[in-house]
Amino acid sequence: IVYWDGNSEKGMNLGGIQFIKDLNQFVHTQFPAVMMIAEDSTAFPGTTKDVLYGGLGFDYKWDMGWMNDSLKYYGLDQIYKFYDHHKLTFSMHYFYSENFMLPLSHDEVVHGKGTILNKMWGNYDDKFALLRNLYCYQFLHPGKKLNFMGNELASFDEWDEKKSLPWFFLNFPKHQAVYQLFKSLNTLYRFEKALHVEEHNPLRFRWLMADNNFDNVYIFQRTYGDSSIISVFNMKGNYYNRYGIDVGEQGTYVEVLNSDHRDYGGWHNINSTPMTTELINGRYYIMMTIGSFAAIAIKKIS
Repeated sequence: IVYWDGNSEKGMNLGGIQFIKDLNQFVHTQFPAVMMIAEDSTAFPGTTKDVLYGGLGFDYKWDMGWMNDSLKYYGLDQIYKFYDHHKLTFSMHYFYSENFMLPLSHDEVVHGKGTILNKMWGNYDDKFALLRNLYCYQFLHPGKKLNFMGNELASFDEWDEKKSLPWFFLNFPKHQAVYQLFKSLNTLYRFEKALHVEEHNPLRFRWLMADNNFDNVYIFQRTYGDSSIISVFNMKGNYYNRYGIDVGEQGTYVEVLNSDHRDYGGWHNINSTPMTTELINGRYYIMMTIGSFAAIAIKKIS
């Protein structure tokens, strides 16, 4: 709509742009509780900026780049992740340019693309471990969340509009475990303000480990008030008994979610006791257990 024939090389469609602005203003005026969300793969600027300031007036925009990069990375054989480590850090380079929503939508589970679970690399257990990791990454990463119905069932079969969702999958432990993980992620997301308040404020996010392409471990911290969550993602099958994380300040931390917990179908390599920082070379580290393909959220409590 914003470009002639959807082609940016043909120039902007000024009439289409004005229509979108008028539509968004009308809906927001008449129905203030309604959200207008753009499914947009272009780099058109100001999609979620207010019309009064020259934007299109949408509330949110799908982050198609995040979706594409994430699914490609999670589908890689782990021996190649060394070369594509940047795929999971690139999203934060442009995150503050729009109000983004992280989509794992209907587009990704139809037309021969396979399901989200099918896109994961590895054998049966690896696929489930990486799927749990991916959903944790989505919920803990800045940006609102969008999941197509049935993602929580971890289906191997594509969505079919002629059939009901495969609720019977909940009778199988692996699928029931993913369903339970979704419930835990929603609870954590709603409870911890660091995960949803002022997420477009750059001061609320910092990388603790962004460039470790040898281990392919990613760590970032999100804070708001007394809510401080550190998220750890192990993208390989390696197991670590005492992995050092430079948290930058003295304190005690507890694990509040671990995708490798037995309740979620994992191998139960967890951190069951509080972790107190150790002073190493003038820096404060916590030493933690990180399971294969594990995603972990830890919280500072003192």
